[in-house]
Amino acid sequence: MHRFGPTLLIGTLLSCATPAPSGAPSTEPDVVPSPAVESPALPSLTQACTGTQLDLKWMAEDTSRCASPLDSYLEPDPRLRERLEPAELQLTPDASAEIDYVISNPTDEPLTFDLPALACSADLQLLVRDAGGERLNQDCVAGGSCSMPNARVTLEPGGDARFRLAVRSAGQSQYWSDDGSCALHPPEPLSPGTYALEPDSGLFDYATDLRGSMTVVAQP
Repeated sequence: MHRFGPTLLIGTLLSCATPAPSGAPSTEPDVVPSPAVESPALPSLTQACTGTQLDLKWMAEDTSRCASPLDSYLEPDPRLRERLEPAELQLTPDASAEIDYVISNPTDEPLTFDLPALACSADLQLLVRDAGGERLNQDCVAGGSCSMPNARVTLEPGGDARFRLAVRSAGQSQYWSDDGSCALHPPEPLSPGTYALEPDSGLFDYATDLRGSMTVVAQP
């Protein structure tokens, strides 16, 4: 069961994998992703603060959108539900697809609530992990924290709000470049197998127990 909380603080530390041998390439063109074996249709999103199938990424990209009053905070109703949709994907190596982080209202009444500092999650991403829990897709980000206005959302009965995320069946590791900065090796297609998917943070609480899976299958 997901834990709700009224505050969100993002502090991502800069980290890199073990340095690669000197002369490792720092930039190379990405391989053009192959078509997905199966790419489930996701609904069109509504850019509004009230309704159904609301676009949370649109809200997160501008703090003036759906901002709640500074002197109030509306706790999320415990009847709200969170999920990843689809929870399972099947892709060929180095293919791409989209998954929605969904907050749904299963009740027969409108529910209004605040999403803590939603703009701090504008770069929300799905992490790909192997069977041993190792993260296979990396990025280089600076450390820091984030404090932004809360977003106020009203979901109609049976409605939902969605944060659309991209996932790619490729791994990419980090290394320290010659100038001491964090750099990325070119992405490499993942081998056939099953991998775990998880958001790098939650929308109500920084920690999240939402999980999905991705099965990579050989090219037909």
